Amino acid sequence: MIVEGEKDVENLRRMGFTATTSPMGAGKWKASYNKYLKDKEVILIPDHDQPGYLHCQRIGQSLRGIAVKIKWLKLPGLEEKEDISDWIEKEKGNTKERLLQLIKEAPDFTLKKHEEKSGKPINPILKARTKTIVPNLIHLVGDQGRTKYLFYKNGQLLIEDYFITEDKRYSPKQNLPIKILNPNIIKRSFNLDITRLATEIDAFIKSYLEMPLDSDYLVLAMWVFHTYLIEKFNTTPILYFYGVKETGKSRAGEVLSELAFRAQRLTSLTEATLFRSVELFKPSLIIDEIKLLGKGGNQGLADLIKTTYKRGLKVSRINLNKYGEDQIEYYDTFTPLVICTTESIPDIIESRCILFIMQ
Repeated sequence: MIVEGEKDVENLRRMGFTATTSPMGAGKWKASYNKYLKDKEVILIPDHDQPGYLHCQRIGQSLRGIAVKIKWLKLPGLEEKEDISDWIEKEKGNTKERLLQLIKEAPDFTLKKHEEKSGKPINPILKARTKTIVPNLIHLVGDQGRTKYLFYKNGQLLIEDYFITEDKRYSPKQNLPIKILNPNIIKRSFNLDITRLATEIDAFIKSYLEMPLDSDYLVLAMWVFHTYLIEKFNTTPILYFYGVKETGKSRAGEVLSELAFRAQRLTSLTEATLFRSVELFKPSLIIDEIKLLGKGGNQGLADLIKTTYKRGLKVSRINLNKYGEDQIEYYDTFTPLVICTTESIPDIIESRCILFIMQ
């Protein structure tokens, strides 16, 4: 049982229950406490006031996917600001047996918004933030018109609207130009036949794309696998599709964007788009038509692309809204990258590419 005060904990322990609380009162729950409740059945018992409800709402949201079961117990007969200790003292019939019956009847926890006396809705998490890539994220899912998180917890996939840490509630950015999953993914089996999957990917590519060499299809299929395992690699080859117009370069980008992990297809890439997209969203970038050499070539973008192939390489930028050393900010640019273009690219970039001359 999780309650708000130490007195409540002691009263429940005297009745034979296991109970705990967080130090410093309502609103002070920390994500670091969650590990002690992993795989436990948790009963949230809020004080009968708005801070108490918000406090237990935060705890419940933080424990979703960690505790094996979470129930919400709203005690009957409490006045404003009263708690479990007051309930125990109110009536002789408020015994351990009565409390066990209430727990049995209590509903499972769901995240709700509570109203102030003014009637205005309030957010149970005070500091809402947008953050797409969060710890332990598996992928993003499109569910009921919104982008949500996909986590793997306690041996199962879970779709979550929010990610909670300390006093912040994060939600993913909406309407990203990134390929995301269907919610039916949680029904899929984990017993994958990798050989069969590779064969299916190879066949999918062949059905939409004509490559110069038969071996190219296997290379592309392996690159698709590589994007899903990118955290295991310290280098990543750039795929470079080169050729005159109407030879299938853009089609190659389209096909790979349907298969690659968190694929983001761009037609007008800028320096800021590249390093900020990689830093914030960790995508597989697919660039259609780009000029890096000669008149009209984007040298700054070429310099950035040179750094995408190797983990640990950073680019620096000056933030004029900060001062001193804080002005210098460093961005990660390591990402799987595909270039589809009629233009030649600098030799140093081509040396880091797998080249496909489309015909």
